[in-house]
Amino acid sequence: MLAVAFFAAFFNQIPLASLAAILIVVGYKLSRPAMYKDQFKKGQQQFVPFITTIVAILLTDLLVGILVGMMVGFYYILHTHNAVSRFHVKTLEADCGMRETRIHLSQQVSFLKKADLLAALDTIDEGTRVIINGDSAKAIDRDVIELLRDFQDAASDKNIEVVYESLNI
Repeated sequence: MLAVAFFAAFFNQIPLASLAAILIVVGYKLSRPAMYKDQFKKGQQQFVPFITTIVAILLTDLLVGILVGMMVGFYYILHTHNAVSRFHVKTLEADCGMRETRIHLSQQVSFLKKADLLAALDTIDEGTRVIINGDSAKAIDRDVIELLRDFQDAASDKNIEVVYESLNI
């Protein structure tokens, strides 16, 4: 900021073509071709917002490009996370007359499904054994983990037994 304040007249002497060349070289170094390949390998959900952001930045300006990229990214997050249920609940009668509820978490358990999971946990009756299975869960948001910890803490008051399978909670 001091350089801009004190050397503004000097910066105006630099030809715009030179500044443009410097920006192109820096932009190329920041945006390596390997990065494009890596994003492409991660799938459509990662690649489309990435490419959209870059194209929007090139066609407009930095702020508008980032906003467009964020909107496309939010669309993919909301579309993929809300289109598919992130857990399955099944209630059975156990051998000794005790009810058993099984909750199977799927691959991605995001904060977007936290309210649905909370509603499912609130419907569990007293004296029930709850088995939360995370065999297929690859990523669970911290908010959901905190929700499961809070449920386990409150479960003892309601005589609910909580068992985690393949989860480190």
